[in-house]
Amino acid sequence: MADFNKDFDHFKQSIVSKNPESEIRKEYRALLKKYHPDLVEKDKQSEYQKYILEIVSEFEKYKTSDTQPLEKHDDSAYIKLMDVARNEYAEYKTYAVQNHWPINIEQRNHLKNAMKCYETIIKECKSPELVTAAKKQLEWILPLYEIQTKNL
Repeated sequence: MADFNKDFDHFKQSIVSKNPESEIRKEYRALLKKYHPDLVEKDKQSEYQKYILEIVSEFEKYKTSDTQPLEKHDDSAYIKLMDVARNEYAEYKTYAVQNHWPINIEQRNHLKNAMKCYETIIKECKSPELVTAAKKQLEWILPLYEIQTKNL
C-alpha cells in the first residue's frame, strides 16, 4: 500500500506540475502495468483493482480538465516556490539524517523557510492543485518545526 501511495502521489504531482502530456501518459501506462490485478496473487487482486480504479479516475480527470476552457493563471512562480520549499526541506532532512537529528537553529530555519513558501502558496495561488499540495506538505512540516522549536 505504501508503494502505491507514493507512486500515485508522484503521478498526481506530475499532473499538478503540468508535465508534458507524453510524460503523464508514460507514467499512467507504467502504473497500469505495475498495479495490474492479473499480475499478483489472487488474495491481492481486489486491492490492486482498487488501485487501478484510482489511477484511471485520476487520469480521466486530467484528460477532461484539459478539454474544458479554464481561466488561465500563471502559476510558474508558485511552482518555483514549491521547488524552493522542497529544497529547503531536503536541506533540513539531509542534515538531520547525516547528524542523527541534533538540529541547530540554522537547520530549523530551513523548515521555517519551507513553511513560509507553502503558506504563501496557500494564501496567494489560484491553482487549487498547488494549494492542496502546499497544504499537504505544510501539515507534514509544521509538527516537525514545532518539535524542533521546543528542542532548541
